[in-house]
Amino acid sequence: MNQARRGLTTEEAALLRETKGANVYEKLKRKSFGRRLLENFKDPIIRILLIAMGVNLLFTIKNINWAENAGIILAVLISTFVSAISEQGSERAFERLKEEQKKVNAQVLRDGKPVILPVEELVVGDLVFLHPGNRIPADGRILAGMLKVDQSAVNGEAEPTGKRPSRGGAEEEQSRVFAGTMVTEGEAEMLVTAVGSESIYGQIAKDIQRENEESPLKKRLSKLAGTITKIGYVAAIVVAVTYLFNVFILDSGFDRIEILLRLSNFRFVALNLVKAVTIAMTVIVVAVPEGLPMMITVVLSSNMKKMLKGNVLVRKLVGIETSGCMNILFTDKTGTLTEGKPVCSEMVFGNGNRFDGKRRTGKRLEELLRYQIFLNTSCKEAGGRFFGGNSTEQALAEFWTYEAGNSTVVKDFLPFSSQNKYSVCQIEENGIPLTLFKGAPEMILRNCRSYLDETGEERPFDGVRMTELVKKLSSKGKRILALSYSRNKKGREMDKNSVFLAIAVLNDALRKGAREAVKELQNAGVHTVMITGDSKETAEAIGRECGIYENGKSQYILSGQEMAEKTDQWLMENIERLAIVCRALPNDKNRLVKICKKKGLVTGMTGDGINDAPALKSADVGFAMGSGAEIAKEASDIIILDNNLQSIINAVLYGRTVFKSIRKFITFQLIMNLCAVGVSLFGQLMGIDNPVTVIQMLWVNIIMDTLGGLAFAGEYPQRHYLKERPLKREEPILTGGMLWQILLMGGYGTTMCSCFLGNRHIRSFLGYNSDPLPLLTAFFALFIFTGIVICFTARSERVNLLYGLRKNRPFLLIMMAVTGIQMLMLYFGGSTFRCVGLTPQALLLVALLALSVLPVDLVRRIITKSIVKTEQKKHRKKSPRVSKTEELQKS
Repeated sequence: MNQARRGLTTEEAALLRETKGANVYEKLKRKSFGRRLLENFKDPIIRILLIAMGVNLLFTIKNINWAENAGIILAVLISTFVSAISEQGSERAFERLKEEQKKVNAQVLRDGKPVILPVEELVVGDLVFLHPGNRIPADGRILAGMLKVDQSAVNGEAEPTGKRPSRGGAEEEQSRVFAGTMVTEGEAEMLVTAVGSESIYGQIAKDIQRENEESPLKKRLSKLAGTITKIGYVAAIVVAVTYLFNVFILDSGFDRIEILLRLSNFRFVALNLVKAVTIAMTVIVVAVPEGLPMMITVVLSSNMKKMLKGNVLVRKLVGIETSGCMNILFTDKTGTLTEGKPVCSEMVFGNGNRFDGKRRTGKRLEELLRYQIFLNTSCKEAGGRFFGGNSTEQALAEFWTYEAGNSTVVKDFLPFSSQNKYSVCQIEENGIPLTLFKGAPEMILRNCRSYLDETGEERPFDGVRMTELVKKLSSKGKRILALSYSRNKKGREMDKNSVFLAIAVLNDALRKGAREAVKELQNAGVHTVMITGDSKETAEAIGRECGIYENGKSQYILSGQEMAEKTDQWLMENIERLAIVCRALPNDKNRLVKICKKKGLVTGMTGDGINDAPALKSADVGFAMGSGAEIAKEASDIIILDNNLQSIINAVLYGRTVFKSIRKFITFQLIMNLCAVGVSLFGQLMGIDNPVTVIQMLWVNIIMDTLGGLAFAGEYPQRHYLKERPLKREEPILTGGMLWQILLMGGYGTTMCSCFLGNRHIRSFLGYNSDPLPLLTAFFALFIFTGIVICFTARSERVNLLYGLRKNRPFLLIMMAVTGIQMLMLYFGGSTFRCVGLTPQALLLVALLALSVLPVDLVRRIITKSIVKTEQKKHRKKSPRVSKTEELQKS
């Protein structure tokens, strides 16, 4: 100990720096921005697009659609660039941590002299002097002096913790201090025990640099890409084979000799094989929803701006969609469920009378209470505001509405400590000594023999009755302080003949709307778990008040110590029954996140401290509080600016809206792609090689990709989305219902368009034999107008297709603009767009055929709802209601 107290020499410090390491954080090898950008090109959808486009370019070198290919490349670049920027978050979080470290200097004993050194130069064994306001530069142990340390950045505890030297054993924890915490009171000498990567800060630095696994959305898109690839390949083969069958068999009139002649012509066979492959590759390009990467970026970006108005700042775009899929949320109590600031609601005197701080009471009682609040405290007042001390002392000062000033002389003061559990203040009143005690009820009440009533008389004190009241209030989540005084005691020890003054009832009030928010999360299928450093009684009371913990349900309340004794397997099996983690330990959050992800749950985590950064980083979606540490914000996906749980619900709602928008867009694109592939297939059989020209296809792609993406990106959140269950991590984007809609509506669109091209009555009506242009123009109009109607059917599952359209005005404006531009093309497009003006009768026919999609889709909706209702009835019969008693017995 004496050797430690003398500090290190410069030579010893240099040697220890080589053997034990410097006080700098290890920087893990990170991917550069360029490498991240290149890796994003491995995204399945993007990879299919690039391969298909490359092969298509190879086989159509003479007739390349440069505009379409340029559009695809632009969409790919925007998507990959935005993703790469988003993934740089952990790098910034680490740099922020290093910046925090560089701001700190330390007063160290070197070569027998106190010197100021940058924290990077500290080594294990250094002796550091700590003063109020100092940020502790490394992990260490107190050798001399006493401190109060704000450890909220490390363990989330709101109240400063007392630190003093220990002799080992159970007291060892009282002497330990950690890097990044703040000295609020006292002075001490600290022996450095861990620096750099071995310190608490260093471990956090490592954790926040680790790479995250793929988001649920990215995994779903990978599966979708695989499905679309298979469908595209099959469709391409069918179209290519159909083309070859048409060229070699149908065009030969099934004449065997003609067929053999064509097959024996090498040049003819080679040219048509190349054309068949070209058509096949075109089908693959058409089958892949190339607008999807850009649409996802657009829909996430547009919703990010909307969310900011609701106090939700999105740092990583993919965090929006992940919020909507969240199955479980681990939330802090203080500042999220509660206001985060204790408030004194009343005082209770020895006779049971209650005092609200507003009405006057006995003169002598008021005087002694004023001494307790403004003298027996570390809290100070300036400009009508209170600072210093702890939040409890500030709450008492704010409770008192009368004058604070007095001329009483303070002789001695011992601040509150977790060891004593009370504070002591010795004053002199008119030359007579008076000792004031304030602290934990279990310490104060047992030493009181009388109480002071409102008249200033001392009367016998019923400690048993007051103890019962304290227990009752504590079970309701209240925090209790007891106040007493003595005229017989001059020392700091508790007087066993003290006079009871009052108990102060404090509570960290539940946030307005917190209970409703918890209920809404539960209705949305998001299991909510409260994590707190409070005692089990207080945690249970708050849990009941906010609705997280309910009597009669088979739920668990585990302390950090109890959780440490449970295996990961046990926690995985019972995670849905976990309601509260009290007296939480620093690593509990990270452990819970890993267990939930292993079980396949999409996990959300709230946090505000430095110690929360690893859990925020590893969770599927991390919510940092706006009032929290900058490192926590950098490690998170979303920042809740008002620290309110209701804002997290808004994030869930927007997330579900985004995912539904993506599904709607995919449904629309795949229906149109199926129509395009079908028309390409049947057009060959009808002798029409190009039902749609290259420039017309460019306009179709603009509608399907850019304008379609913008239209669906504007979908407004609807509260009924919160009544749906969240998606499972492995649940695919393409559902059975979507596939049924795509096949039915795509099949109908293909059949209608093909029949339009091949029907002899329509051909005759439009004069196809004399001039094919009116038919081809009408077909182009039909394809576009059908796409517009399908846009409306894909947008809403309700019978009323216009439901909620007022809140998505861009959708309506875009559809009107597309209709207007299409009309201009028909009448003024000329040879550029291969269009001629249609007669009113022809235009009416096209419009009626396009609108015929509506009754077909209505039938689909009715059938779908009927199937859903039937399945729900079957499910209810298989799952009869079970009473709460039976549930408990089973559990």
